[in-house]
Amino acid sequence: MKINKIEQLPNKITSIYLILGTEFILINEARDKIHKLCTTYGYDFYHVFDIEESNFNWNNFLNITYNTSILTDKIIIELRIQYKLTKKSHDILQHYLKNIPQNTIILIICNKNDYIPNTLLNMISTLGIIIKIPLIKLRDFPNWLNTRLKMFQVNLDNQGLMLLLNYTMGNPLAASQEIEKLSILYGTKKIMLDELHNIISANPFFDVFELMNAIIEQNIISIKSIFDYLKNNNMEPTIILWIIINEIRTLNDIYFHHHYYNISIDILSNKKNFSFNKVLFIKKILKYYNYQQLQLLHKKLTCLDHIIKGVDKNHIIWHELENICFNLVGLLI
Repeated sequence: MKINKIEQLPNKITSIYLILGTEFILINEARDKIHKLCTTYGYDFYHVFDIEESNFNWNNFLNITYNTSILTDKIIIELRIQYKLTKKSHDILQHYLKNIPQNTIILIICNKNDYIPNTLLNMISTLGIIIKIPLIKLRDFPNWLNTRLKMFQVNLDNQGLMLLLNYTMGNPLAASQEIEKLSILYGTKKIMLDELHNIISANPFFDVFELMNAIIEQNIISIKSIFDYLKNNNMEPTIILWIIINEIRTLNDIYFHHHYYNISIDILSNKKNFSFNKVLFIKKILKYYNYQQLQLLHKKLTCLDHIIKGVDKNHIIWHELENICFNLVGLLI
């Protein structure tokens, strides 16, 4: 079964769920809804596996999942696929999905369709449910934002809507967090324009997106100032990491299609609805692009993800985040 909206999710659980998409906030909401649904059926425990490289230890995965299913009554196994599956990985996962342990639900999250072969996609759609999260394109963002406001019953006039739109355009995560905060603070009460402006201007979240502007401008001082501000305002490091990871993935994707398929950067950027400044940034960084350097950054991002998850607590998270941004700046110098 395939669905395009999380609202279409059946109330009856299935053994396999696959969430496909790149919109962070919508993926999280789909994940939370699936977890909540499974909880009503007694699936209170879950175990997460990040499949980040081709040398993922499948034997360890199989041992843990089969042993866990014996020790607990019901469990959700969450697989986050972050690389294109090799034939070996595909075969192991396919066999596992055909022989899922009793009282086990598999939730797979993947941000690229081509990471999972069609044979596996077809099998999952037969045995379970595929939720394809649509990309919120720039031209669709105003309607999406308005729908989101109605969902949370946030009362803005047209001027307020335009102000929020200008601040969050193209950033669903930023918009969602702001709307949730407005809902908590005001409920269904009408929000005046000056009140909305004060709340938005005081929100450190929007300074996260200024990081990329500072990197584009190679402004070390601004990066340092932004980091100090975010740190002092208790911004979640995972949000900053998510933005940086998206930038690295975008660069890799543009590089691949530009160099291997000879597609111009302008055409690729237009398809993704990038802003003028974003296109300039991409052109500039690809002019001095070194594949090994970006691969090294990707490895650092993986290490930082482990730090944030508590796997390695011997490093300082904010210091590592700063270093990665400075490395990005270094690619442009």
